Amino acid sequence: MSHEDDHPAIIQGTPLSERVEATEQFAEIAERLLRVGDLKWSEVEADYRTLAFNDALRRQLESINSAVLLCRNGLGHLSVAFVRASLEDVMYLGFFCELELAESQELFLTLGKWDAIRSLLAQRSYVGDEVTAKLWYPIPSWTLPRLSASRSRNI
Repeated sequence: MSHEDDHPAIIQGTPLSERVEATEQFAEIAERLLRVGDLKWSEVEADYRTLAFNDALRRQLESINSAVLLCRNGLGHLSVAFVRASLEDVMYLGFFCELELAESQELFLTLGKWDAIRSLLAQRSYVGDEVTAKLWYPIPSWTLPRLSASRSRNI
């Protein structure tokens, strides 16, 4: 008995064109079943998770359609970038659903503030303090570099 007989032959998978076609059909069905409409902000204020789900569903559908378009144009390898975002959606939405409403609300607000601060700090890093100040974003003292005692005496 040869080594090849010990292992079954690798079966070739479904051709890429058929997979892309099936994914496109799935996307069409999902868009018909999941009508993601506009939200009423009063509902969002009651539970921020509704906004997160709305955003995630829109992003998932757009990602699937984008992946199909990339595959149809010979750039399917670029659609892998959508996988991370999809997995992040599943993980964070699952986590938020396990929280009590009050905890969920507080965490959404905290993460929103953190995201805003990160964006401003990235902008500041890119354009500098002078331009950031001209854009009416004051530079918070806690973000300024700390001077050591020896350097501060020389100023």
